Amino acid sequence: MDETTNAPPCAYPSTTPCADKITFPNSFSPQTFNFMGMDFTLQLLGFGDTPNGPFVSDFISQEGGTNSTMLFGKITKNPRTVVPEPATLSGLGLLGIYFIARRRTKKG
Repeated sequence: MDETTNAPPCAYPSTTPCADKITFPNSFSPQTFNFMGMDFTLQLLGFGDTPNGPFVSDFISQEGGTNSTMLFGKITKNPRTVVPEPATLSGLGLLGIYFIARRRTKKG
């Protein structure tokens, strides 16, 4: 926030000496979080009037005035990588050995 000295000449267009400028960051790092055992990512899209943009990077606030804008973001569910448990792998291996042994028994 660029808080001005309120003495002319004003740095920004002003109806009352002197307006201030509020600036937002150009980008936000996505944040990953876990909720009820599922992973999600929060991505902040920006400040503006509608979720589809355009997003604003700054605005002028008149001295003694009020301004508002909305912050938009989206939450996406992260795909899970399914890794079989060791017990499942062992069970599948034993099942495979059983079928191979059974096949050989039938041939012989």
